[in-house]
Amino acid sequence: MTDISIITPVFNTERWLPRCIESALNQSIRNIELILVDDGSTDGSGAILKEAAIHDSRVRCIFFPHHQGVSQARNAALDVASGEYVFFLDSDDWIDASHLESMLGPARQQNLNVVINTCYEKNFEDGHAERGSHFGFNGKAGCFYPSAVVQSSILQALCLRLYRRSFLNEKQIRFPLISGGGEDLYFTGLAEVLNKQVFVIEGPCYHYYQRQGSLVHKKDHALPYVRNLKALYDDLSARGVSCDDLKMFYCGVIELDTQEKFDFIRNYLVEIEPIIRKHPEYYTGHDLLLLDIVLESPDYSSFLLHHHPNIAIEFIRSKMKFTQNNG
Repeated sequence: MTDISIITPVFNTERWLPRCIESALNQSIRNIELILVDDGSTDGSGAILKEAAIHDSRVRCIFFPHHQGVSQARNAALDVASGEYVFFLDSDDWIDASHLESMLGPARQQNLNVVINTCYEKNFEDGHAERGSHFGFNGKAGCFYPSAVVQSSILQALCLRLYRRSFLNEKQIRFPLISGGGEDLYFTGLAEVLNKQVFVIEGPCYHYYQRQGSLVHKKDHALPYVRNLKALYDDLSARGVSCDDLKMFYCGVIELDTQEKFDFIRNYLVEIEPIIRKHPEYYTGHDLLLLDIVLESPDYSSFLLHHHPNIAIEFIRSKMKFTQNNG
């Protein structure tokens, strides 16, 4: 059996794709497969994939005739993967040579379904880098932590995780077809909560390329994140899993400029308000401000009467008022 299946969706990233492929194929663990899914690219990405498959038998390619989105691409790769474990690598990112070995070691030694490597480096277009760790709580590496602690304290980024493939199949964990971003929140949240405890390490780096035009830099990108958290909440509830101690909302940059957005956000916040009130320490001031504003507004007209639809601006204004009143 192949040790690890590396899954990489590709959409118009020909500029960065060779670096990504090289880092995957040059891992210290040689018994891998790299599944590249061309999600209807219109640049030269497809040709790069075909060339990689010619030169290395470990490369497998899937070609979508039309763009379907990163979730569809990853699901298609998961359905054909053969590795004991699965790792997700974005096509504009890259990993250190011993990255996968550092995760596979403890995974096999302790028979783990999920391993998190919190070490990352943000690499920017201008050439500078910011190295750090997503260890967002008072803990140490090389230990197990309850899934609720991990879910609320470590960034829910897919690229930080290694998964046992049989576990994903057994629990029927796949990506939801919600476009716009935030699929990590659903997938990582479901896998970790169903696993009860998660092993966390600090190993070699995942290099996260920060480029303009990527989904995380889009205005109003938070709405699909909230939709994915709602899908996670619904899925866990359907499975009979309590969400009482889980972070189930994320605000970010969100603009409630339509009735549909407002109604969706308000209905979901009404549903999970008890969780948020019980664990306010999991949430940012921005999240809590949105909760109060929306729940105090019985309808969209009332909301617009008193508030700017761009909740980020509202948050800044509230901070300014607080500073002026206490200055």
